[in-house]
Amino acid sequence: MLINDLMTSTYNKQQVDLILLDFSKAFDKVSHEKLLLKMHTYGVRGQTLKWIKSFLDNRTQSVLLNGTSSEAIPVPSGVPQGSVLGPLLFLAYINDLPENVKSKVRLFADDTAKYMSLTTVNQSATLQNDLNTLEIWEKKWDMEFNPSKCQVIHVTKKKETIPTKYYLHGTLLESENSAKYLGVDISNNLSWEDHINRITKKANQTLGFLRRNIKVKSETLKTNAYKTLVRPQLEYGSEVWAPHTQSLIDQIEAVQRISARWIKLDYGQTSSVTGMLQSLNLRRLDLRRIDSRLSLMYNISNNLVAIPLNDYLIPLSRPSRHSHPQSYRLITATTDYYKYSFFPRTVYHWNNLPPDIPSLPTIEQFSAAISSIEHVSP
Repeated sequence: MLINDLMTSTYNKQQVDLILLDFSKAFDKVSHEKLLLKMHTYGVRGQTLKWIKSFLDNRTQSVLLNGTSSEAIPVPSGVPQGSVLGPLLFLAYINDLPENVKSKVRLFADDTAKYMSLTTVNQSATLQNDLNTLEIWEKKWDMEFNPSKCQVIHVTKKKETIPTKYYLHGTLLESENSAKYLGVDISNNLSWEDHINRITKKANQTLGFLRRNIKVKSETLKTNAYKTLVRPQLEYGSEVWAPHTQSLIDQIEAVQRISARWIKLDYGQTSSVTGMLQSLNLRRLDLRRIDSRLSLMYNISNNLVAIPLNDYLIPLSRPSRHSHPQSYRLITATTDYYKYSFFPRTVYHWNNLPPDIPSLPTIEQFSAAISSIEHVSP
């Protein structure tokens, strides 16, 4: 819930210094010996530990050049990338990284985000001390951060930023106005404009590729190509970045509307694109984004994801006649960027669902039920 933390702190008039850390050759540096030690500490022992040791042992590597192979040498470190077990072992290896730091840390494979809310420049010393602590952790576990690829974002809505600087291995970390984390562009002013500009440009490029290379007239084939290669680029991570300004909403929607014209081979100025979308059964993207947020809310409400509900929402003690038994207290906000963030925005739509839908037994049934609702924006 990184974005929620950024939104909440900024709404409370704090600056959040966010440091995105980059591991150097992360998966290749995992020491087999130290990994097995950590697994034993976590309680993985006996035959299971022997099986993991066998999975890692006796691996060799060689270089093939112009048909000639070098002598094979043993590989004493690294977890096999592309394997099912590899990412799990890597996560186990770095699992203790946050234990000795005071700032918040979010880990996802080798993508690490570290951040802290500030009201004065002196508080940044804690964040710098945490970086120093991570340098000790690196040496102990044979890992290495790459300072040249680490980025700092000073997230704030204040006119004047608290002037802070951070160093790793004696190198000043670069401050950026926007940086990509887990495929989503995070801006220092919490605007999603940079992200939406990037994804719509990429989606249009993919659509252009399809238009140049698919010559058949089959609407089914072209619709499937659009759904498979273009639309996912417009929807990845939309639960956290969904825009509220009409210009950005229209910018995303324009990609689908152009796609519909291509699928239908209808570029007439008086043609109804809305009618094309309906005939192709292509739901408006802003409604699909609401569907996605509601599906995540369903998972949170039913403890299907590791997001503690009570930390963010308060159930209504006395649901009104316009709400259902699983309704939550609305989150009020005086600024649009927070009002339209995940929890304040989604609670509104969640509370307005028909009473029988939130209690459906499976996420599949829930998703199917909401896929035809014409959600109304708050």
